[in-house]
Amino acid sequence: RKMEMDLNVDVDKLQFIKFTLVIFLSCHWVGSIYYWIARLLDFRDNTWVGQFEATMPGVFYRDESPVAQHYVALLYRGWIGLAPNSYRRPPQNWPEQLFSVAVMFMAMYLSAYLIGTVLPYIVKRDPVAEGHAKRRADLLLFANQRQLPSDLVNRVLEYYDFQHSKTKANAGS
Repeated sequence: RKMEMDLNVDVDKLQFIKFTLVIFLSCHWVGSIYYWIARLLDFRDNTWVGQFEATMPGVFYRDESPVAQHYVALLYRGWIGLAPNSYRRPPQNWPEQLFSVAVMFMAMYLSAYLIGTVLPYIVKRDPVAEGHAKRRADLLLFANQRQLPSDLVNRVLEYYDFQHSKTKANAGS
């Protein structure tokens, strides 16, 4: 939060970094928990690790592959678990099925986070409305600094809003 309030920090870059970290860490934790469940089940053929080995013959071996390859596989599993509409083979055992329900909920939450984070950058902003809001805020600041009576401030704001709506209505016709 402190960095977001610092005027020298580019908020867009900070938001991008935060978003990237949330995605990566979500994939890491989801994949790690899937890996842990598969490990509790001794990496049997009906776990995702056993299925991954069968899908990637000659590339991935559950008993012989290095730790780095296992980590990449669990990141892949985490991504598949969280990515909407991705190819998923249904879990073949109940612990993975149970965790998949939680992952699907997390995927919905992450999708909502994505939409909430990215949408403001995609939607075209109305410069007239933004200008009106800024001038209105400046007007309130001026009134507070001059300690104008609240009744007067309210009437000025009503008139200012009326003029803005009238201008907006004329521009739309």
